[in-house]
Amino acid sequence: MTFKSEHLYFIAIVPPGDISGQITALKLYMSEKFDTKHALRSPPHITLHMPFKWKPSKQKALEQALLQLSESIQPFTVRLNNFGCFPPRVVFVSVTASQQLTRCFEKTERTMRSLNILNANYKGKPFQPHVTIAFRDLKKEKFKQAWLEVQTKAFKEDFMADAFVLLEHFQPEKGTPYWEVVKRYPFGG
Repeated sequence: MTFKSEHLYFIAIVPPGDISGQITALKLYMSEKFDTKHALRSPPHITLHMPFKWKPSKQKALEQALLQLSESIQPFTVRLNNFGCFPPRVVFVSVTASQQLTRCFEKTERTMRSLNILNANYKGKPFQPHVTIAFRDLKKEKFKQAWLEVQTKAFKEDFMADAFVLLEHFQPEKGTPYWEVVKRYPFGG
């Protein structure tokens, strides 16, 4: 058995079960119809901080920082509103931007910077909250078909964001890699 020197994590808001179920059904549909499976490797989520590596020896510092962060955020409403895309590969459920969600993202970024965990890939790009239903392995020609199919469909749901979660990446020796929630951090203590 080998031990990883670093673990791979990301931080996100996960919608409640009923809404997550609806979004997972969309991911399954996209997978079956457009041959894209990567979105199925994680629960439906709004990313607050993209994947980062962290040493197990520093786990307590990370957990303490995330606990303090979550206690500083009050629950807020998240509105899911139809579909959007980032050509040439990403299709998603749109999230209506709000001051509360943007503040949550900004606080998360400040906390991660204080731990010297930086998102170089997002540097200079504005926060664009969304819930991905197809990406990475969606072929460019199938992206156009997928986007044509969902761009005029309605998807409207609201939920109370009352926590964020820490997800960890798992790579089984045999089987498909996946992301799993390993800790939930309720807002407001």
